[in-house]
Amino acid sequence: MTLAIVLLSVLLLGPFSKEESAIGINDKFMHFVAFYVVTCMSLGVLQTIRKFDIFVIMLGYATLSELLQGFVGRDANFYDWCADAIGITLAILPLYSRGIYSKNNRAPERRTSPW
Repeated sequence: MTLAIVLLSVLLLGPFSKEESAIGINDKFMHFVAFYVVTCMSLGVLQTIRKFDIFVIMLGYATLSELLQGFVGRDANFYDWCADAIGITLAILPLYSRGIYSKNNRAPERRTSPW
C-alpha cells in the first residue's frame, strides 16, 4: 500500500507529462485509474477505518497532489482533480450501495408478544 502511494506520488509529481502524451495515454483516464486503484487498495488494507474517512483522505491527497503539481513544473489542473475524485467515488460507491442494499433487505425482527 505504501509503495502504491509512493509510486502514485512520483507519477503525479514527476516530469512525465510529455511521456504520457507521446505514447497516447489520456491524462484524465490515468488520473481516474490511479486513484481508483489506490482507493480500492486502501479499502482492502484499511478495513478498520470508515469508508467515508478513506474517501475524505483520498480526496485530500488528490487535492494536495494537484496543488503540488503547480510547484514542480506541471500543471495544477481542476479537471485532473475531477478525474481523481471520480475514481475515488467509483471505488467507494459500490460498498455504500451494498451496505444500503443489505440494510433494506434484512428480515424484519420478530417481536415476541405475550398476546
